[in-house]
Amino acid sequence: ENALLSVDPEILAMPYWDTTLTEPSVFTDKYFGSAPGTGTNGEVIDGAFKNWPIASNFSMGDYKNAAGETISTTYTGSKTGMLRGPDATRTETTVLRFGTSTYAYDPNDFWKCANLDSFWYDWYECVEQGTAGGVGVVSGSLHSGPHAQIGGKSGDDSGDFEDVTASPNDPIFFFHHADVDRNAYWWMHVNADKRASAYGYPTEEASGIGPYAGMTYYGQHLMDRMGDAWGFSAQDLGFSDSMDLQTNADILCKVSPTTGVYTYDFIVACLDDG
Repeated sequence: ENALLSVDPEILAMPYWDTTLTEPSVFTDKYFGSAPGTGTNGEVIDGAFKNWPIASNFSMGDYKNAAGETISTTYTGSKTGMLRGPDATRTETTVLRFGTSTYAYDPNDFWKCANLDSFWYDWYECVEQGTAGGVGVVSGSLHSGPHAQIGGKSGDDSGDFEDVTASPNDPIFFFHHADVDRNAYWWMHVNADKRASAYGYPTEEASGIGPYAGMTYYGQHLMDRMGDAWGFSAQDLGFSDSMDLQTNADILCKVSPTTGVYTYDFIVACLDDG
């Protein structure tokens, strides 16, 4: 958001990509370019972010987090030295897309997840795999669906947006996640009675979802730093001038319909309608 505002402050805030709308398409030369990429090897060579660079000769040791700490992580880049998943073999230095631009999420499903009377894990389960408490709620995945269909695969290699390790390589990642946040924002609104208990966010022994089911790792719990070793400072997120790295609890406390420094257009519309 800060990078976009530095280029064009008139946009005022980070836009979101509403995946329930297919017209007009965002996969045009005006916006996000083609899917699949129209370059020789699937590179995205059109759109506002054409030829978006991907780091080569990547080393995590070249970076420090917002608190100035050396980052300790098992991730070292791909086997070819690119900022991609550990098993990625592609060496193209711009964003790759191997999928299609036809993804659409059912708007009724969007609101089913957003209106769940539930605790955090059930909402997360709904937007990730379409279930809540193990029971089917919707047919698709608000979060993972676009990653898989637009990023796509070529042989064993993933397009950047589909790459679990490095999906933020593709700029559309941020606009997509702003939409997932939009769903969470409304869900927090309808579950305001649970805010005092942090919406039931797990404090220990949290379990992953899908292929990560049964796995517990740092970053899943209420008091864990958000973003693991990298982290985000209060200054990064516009909360204060502090460089303290923020926890999941900080985010839930400071980014909610009653405390956030921003809101969404549809919430303003609802308030205007009473």
